[in-house]
Amino acid sequence: MKNTFKAQGSLCAHIFAIAFVAIIGLAITACPEPEPETKTPTLTGTVNISGTTQVGQTLTANTGSLGGNGIITYHWKRGTTDIGTNSSTYVVQTADVGSTITVTVTRSGYSGSVTSSPTAIVTSGSNGSDPTLTGTVSITGSAQVGQTLTVNTNSLGGSGTITYLWKRGSTNIGSNSNTYTVQAADVGSTITVTVTRSGYSSSITSNPIAVITEGPGLAFTLLPNGTAYSVSKGTSTAAIVVIPAVYNEKPVTTIADSGFYNYTNMMSITIPDIRKTARFT
Repeated sequence: MKNTFKAQGSLCAHIFAIAFVAIIGLAITACPEPEPETKTPTLTGTVNISGTTQVGQTLTANTGSLGGNGIITYHWKRGTTDIGTNSSTYVVQTADVGSTITVTVTRSGYSGSVTSSPTAIVTSGSNGSDPTLTGTVSITGSAQVGQTLTVNTNSLGGSGTITYLWKRGSTNIGSNSNTYTVQAADVGSTITVTVTRSGYSSSITSNPIAVITEGPGLAFTLLPNGTAYSVSKGTSTAAIVVIPAVYNEKPVTTIADSGFYNYTNMMSITIPDIRKTARFT
């Protein structure tokens, strides 16, 4: 007679099928334990770049603080552009001027990657001098009060951070921005923008553009003292009139007598600090 007992619980962890054989004896059979699951470790540590960031110099990826062991793969970048080969060193090229360099490494047997901090901006020449900025910039937009002017730098040479300096004549205006909103004080003057680029010497200046009123045609007359202007309607027919504070880099201080007499089309007028009162009717 043979009796069989079935154990309850995990089949592959602790099940034993126990068979008692009355005459032959006792036989015990156990399932083998499962092999533990293998998980790939994440790469840890740091990598940094040493060397001089100048054209022709050699940069080296230092991996002494990289975790683990195994074959290292190197991935060099200029900004976001892939450069170089799978090597622990990289020779700086002319195309790198004005940009920063990074290196990303992986290691066999590990997941993830580690990226260095960016280098200083690459310069040209063994003496550390920067190359001369080349190309052109231009201003787009309507040169009228309240309108926005924008710098077009598509034809500017090199790469790197651009700094902007706007001017009304020879006076600095605006902020370090690629746009500028025309002000009433700009009317009658010209606007330019000068740009510089990190990693490069010198600067590039746009051609000047002349700012006009909303509805051109105002007439300006140089006063006898030669230091200021008076203004009248001239040929303007605009409904909105902006009288500038400056014209030809001299102040507009006076509205001519009856200068806007019978200007029936005018709905509003902006007047700067003018010393005489206008007679409109």
